[in-house]
Amino acid sequence: MGTTSGEEKVALITGGSRGIGAALCIAFAKAGYRIAFNYMSRHTRAEEVEHQVKRYTDCLAIQADVSCSAEVEAMISSVKRRFGRIDVLVNNAGVMANSVFTLIPEEDWDRVIAVHLKGTYLCSKFVSLLMIEQRYGVIINMASISAFRPLVGQSNYAAAKAGIVTLTKSLAKELGRWNIRVNCIAPGYVQTELMDTFKSQEDKQMLRQIPLRRIGTPEDIADLALFLASDKSRYITGETIRIDGGLSI
Repeated sequence: MGTTSGEEKVALITGGSRGIGAALCIAFAKAGYRIAFNYMSRHTRAEEVEHQVKRYTDCLAIQADVSCSAEVEAMISSVKRRFGRIDVLVNNAGVMANSVFTLIPEEDWDRVIAVHLKGTYLCSKFVSLLMIEQRYGVIINMASISAFRPLVGQSNYAAAKAGIVTLTKSLAKELGRWNIRVNCIAPGYVQTELMDTFKSQEDKQMLRQIPLRRIGTPEDIADLALFLASDKSRYITGETIRIDGGLSI
């Protein structure tokens, strides 16, 4: 492998049924990748993404909990049977359960850590075994600006994302010998369903913190992921790229 084009390559995107995940699926499909994505529960959003992706390429939608080892292993096996390989893994699946630290229910702490950090570990583990056989692969992890600049009420989310940043570095060191690159994206504020819950006054306060004076879009994140998946970034590994409009300056 070694082309900038995604032609004939296969991308597995976790959490692909909404928000950033949906944008990733569509962007990679338009770039020529065959797409596999997972979702937690079957609903119209997963079906809509599958329909949109199939306008451009072959698509496999799989129901799987990324925090469950057996379900992840079964998912990877399904993708391999369908496409024969996985060239790019984007660990995008995530959940949020915000609360001030002293009031976080233990089950909320465990669930956020399990989906974000354990999910990234499990998917990377099973996919990297396939990539080692291929002697090629790209893993893109999804962190957050919260790993560096946590918000009040997000200690579980921030801890999980910070863990992903460090895991990215460890994987890059271990997997580089097999021509597998591992990088991480740390988005700032992105216009997703979560952001729709913010009030207009809070929006104004956030915008004042961002030098570019706008909230990011899922497509902004997808474009960066495409770059990291391509040969244009062939000598980049172990890095976390903040994409936040300058918020972290």
